[in-house]
Amino acid sequence: MDINILVDHEGRSLLHDAAASGVMMCCKTFLAMGADPNIPDNSGRFPLHWVATKADGTDCVGLFVGQPGVKVDEQDNNGQTPLHLACIHGLNAIAGHLLNARAMPNVYDNKGKSPGFYAVEANSVSCLQLLLSNRANVQAFDKSGHTMLWTALSQQRNECLDVLLKNSPNLFEEYGKSKDTPMHVSTEIGYVYGVRQLLSTVDASEVQMLTESANAKGHTALATAVHNAQPAVFQLLVDSGAAKTPQTADGDTLLHVAAKAELASSALVASIVDDCMVDVNKTNKAGLSALHIASGHDSFDTAVRVRLLVLHKASINQPDSEGKTALHHAALGGVIGALEALLELGADEKATFKDRTGQIMTPLQAAGKYSVQATIDFFAKR
Repeated sequence: MDINILVDHEGRSLLHDAAASGVMMCCKTFLAMGADPNIPDNSGRFPLHWVATKADGTDCVGLFVGQPGVKVDEQDNNGQTPLHLACIHGLNAIAGHLLNARAMPNVYDNKGKSPGFYAVEANSVSCLQLLLSNRANVQAFDKSGHTMLWTALSQQRNECLDVLLKNSPNLFEEYGKSKDTPMHVSTEIGYVYGVRQLLSTVDASEVQMLTESANAKGHTALATAVHNAQPAVFQLLVDSGAAKTPQTADGDTLLHVAAKAELASSALVASIVDDCMVDVNKTNKAGLSALHIASGHDSFDTAVRVRLLVLHKASINQPDSEGKTALHHAALGGVIGALEALLELGADEKATFKDRTGQIMTPLQAAGKYSVQATIDFFAKR
């Protein structure tokens, strides 16, 4: 009887089952009986795929790769080779056996990922080192537009990051529509170790180039640190010599970015003014100062942002390009914390601006015209 015709409803042969269990004696016996190691099951996996996932399967893998004509780079229905699976599970001894059998490290699965991506995800430094020593492509992008370096940074894999940085990754590569660079990725999540290692990889003359690259939002690494309220990374970048006065395409300074940040950014306002010497009253292309933006942006630390800006000499009654003051912005946005802070600090509640219809209005009148009930109620209680 041909042993290869004995398969279950999943298309798995006796050899598949023995390999999936990692039972060496059974694998030897079935191979001796003529079992073919190059027949896939319904998932597209050969017996070698299954045994490559077993922590105790090293000897079995050695047995399989020693078989004449065995295929080590066949891809299953997910596009994954045995080497992919070994790296997914962080099994460096098995990965070593496969590489010694000439498995290719640059085969890409249905997600566009080579085994190296999974070695980083599994935080398997030993697997990663084996792959790189066998010429794994460290600069390859997967179908999501990411590289191994992005994976190491986004998942904060310190040791894998160190290994990758010694193997010539592209520190200026850009990811997808965001156009984030490795420095943006590290900065956004507050990965201090990652930022420090990226900075230490380049010469002093390249630090500004590394930190001044702008993403699709027009943010440099420093602006990204501010936008995502990462004070430790912000300070590290400033201390390393990052350009302190970047502006976005809209003319936003770091203070503008802090003013509109969704996360708590008040802790960074003083640092930006003191360390970066940003003009607190500078307006962007829309004619708005940081105080205008902060006053109209409702966040749980809005009142603190407003107070700090005024404390650092922001002009409390400065009109924007349409004539609106910070109090107008707070009133039209219904931002009660900003209203309270501005009035306590001496904002002129009788200041007026002319809207597009030609009507001249105080902050309260503007709130009434545009039915901002929170502001109307606030003034009614005063």
